[in-house]
Amino acid sequence: MVLSLVLSSVFSTALELKVRAEDIRAHRKWAPAPDTLARATAAYQRIQRANQEATTTKSCSVVTSSSPPEAVRGHEVARFFTSNSFVILGATPRDARAQIVALAEDRSLTEDADLIGKARAELTHPRGRLNAELSYLPGLSPRRAAECLGLLQANPGAVFELQSVPPLAHANLLATMFDRDLTGASVEEQSRRVWKFSDVVEHIDAESVRRDVNADRVAAGFSEITANEWIDTGLSERRNAYKQTVLAWLDRLPSTQMLQVMTDAVVGCTEAGATKVPPRLLEEVVSAFELSAKPALAKAEGLADQLIERIRAAAPQGEAVVAPFLDPLEKVLREWDRIAKPGQICANARGEDHEASQALFLKVRGVGVDLSNEHSLFSISAQLVKMLSAVFRYVRVATEKAAEDASAIQNLIDQKETATKNAAEFEKAITYAADVGTVFKTRLAISPAGVSWGGSTFPLDTVSRVRWGAVRHSYNGIPTGTTYHVAFGDRNRMEIVDLKSEQVYDKFVAALWRAVCVHLMLEAARLLKAGKALSYGDIVVADDGCEVTLHKFLGSERVKAPWSDLHVWSAGGSFVVGLKSNKKAYASASYKDGDNAHVIEAMIRAFFKEPKSQRLSDSFLD
Repeated sequence: MVLSLVLSSVFSTALELKVRAEDIRAHRKWAPAPDTLARATAAYQRIQRANQEATTTKSCSVVTSSSPPEAVRGHEVARFFTSNSFVILGATPRDARAQIVALAEDRSLTEDADLIGKARAELTHPRGRLNAELSYLPGLSPRRAAECLGLLQANPGAVFELQSVPPLAHANLLATMFDRDLTGASVEEQSRRVWKFSDVVEHIDAESVRRDVNADRVAAGFSEITANEWIDTGLSERRNAYKQTVLAWLDRLPSTQMLQVMTDAVVGCTEAGATKVPPRLLEEVVSAFELSAKPALAKAEGLADQLIERIRAAAPQGEAVVAPFLDPLEKVLREWDRIAKPGQICANARGEDHEASQALFLKVRGVGVDLSNEHSLFSISAQLVKMLSAVFRYVRVATEKAAEDASAIQNLIDQKETATKNAAEFEKAITYAADVGTVFKTRLAISPAGVSWGGSTFPLDTVSRVRWGAVRHSYNGIPTGTTYHVAFGDRNRMEIVDLKSEQVYDKFVAALWRAVCVHLMLEAARLLKAGKALSYGDIVVADDGCEVTLHKFLGSERVKAPWSDLHVWSAGGSFVVGLKSNKKAYASASYKDGDNAHVIEAMIRAFFKEPKSQRLSDSFLD
């Protein structure tokens, strides 16, 4: 057998075989060269061992931590490494080209010659071998690589606890774990491993990998890689392989367990989406899962749409008819959330909203708002808000809007209860009367019947103009008192009242505000929305901005600016609106002498507190 190997084209050149043929025909004595004989003998011994093992077991030999690198070649090395050319040939990244060729010649005697040939070609080509280098264990010495591969056989779980292993090499080792049957591990352990794997992949650095690969190439006598372009391309392929490996492993799990593993992994690595952005690998796995889960999400959304329509149809019939639909709706939403939660947490960690969940949340929120605004079903709306807050707790807009809605609905509930229990409370709040004067007293009063001064009375719905303000008096710098002015009237006439009592002034103005000014603000908002401009002093207010006066050295001119370019303040007893960019462009309305200056001030200041509003009327009519 050894002689036949020596006389084969693997161990002898064509010229040597021709000479040997002539020697044999002439019956000359000859002997193979010692090195050729040793190589042929070693090959024969490997063939013998392979035949013996084939008769006793179908599995390959177990690699121990002391095994030389070339022994790490069996199927048990794990599928993720079996296609690697270094493993196929039993070579290391530090083997020279001659060593690789010799190993290939030896392997071709007992294994698939085509496979061996491809592996040899890949490892002897500087560009081609990069794929094998990146998919092996770059940065580890041959002995350390053998130890790590051996650990995969002896104690696979310990691979997750390896220390001082470069990230790419560690990632390749960890990837093999997801080719194994890990279903026996707990959900907690499985999610921890996904998290660990993703974190290791996240720390792979192209420059460090290039340095490790070049170190092996220098030892093997191959040309170094001078730029990261090849490395970046190869690492992109590796990351895609990692993603496919994890997805294939997850696909083997029961659906409930798979969702729990992904959710726990995302929660763990992002601290529940609060502070940390998830590793890219984990995000890609979640995105790929969501893509495959679209039919299930679409089904859940369809069921939710049906229930929403039923709730809308039942709303006019009252709370008792609507309430039975809430439990089925919650079940559908929780099923949606169970599938979408990993994606929600990833988006939340990035400071974004999960778009599909946001759309569904807003759809359900919309019906809750309509139930409250159009049908006064505040209790049902409150239950929907509570449900949405619990189900969509990882959707940023949901947590923000749910809190606002809960507060608004509670206010409406409180107002309804207050109105029901105390129908006269509002009348009491706007009812006030006082006698004004020292000797001859005149009655100043306000009530649901109207506002009156002496014998003159204005029904509340006819009052269209109000003013108030205070003037402090002094003599030679010594304060002598304050006069409080209040005025009210309709389009045709106005009553002006001067008061000395601050208490009477404060109480009357408070009642006047509630009884009249809220109505005046709403009426102004309707006119503005209809396209009309309203004048207050020399301020001309439109729905989209204000017209003010640009004061020049010789004359002035009127300019109009949008709300975004304006700001407001109070000065000299007046409300002032001016351009942010030009201190000489402003207009004012006197609190004491100008009609409704307080009203327009309240409207504009409220508008500036609503950054999403584009027009002044939006803050009131919406």
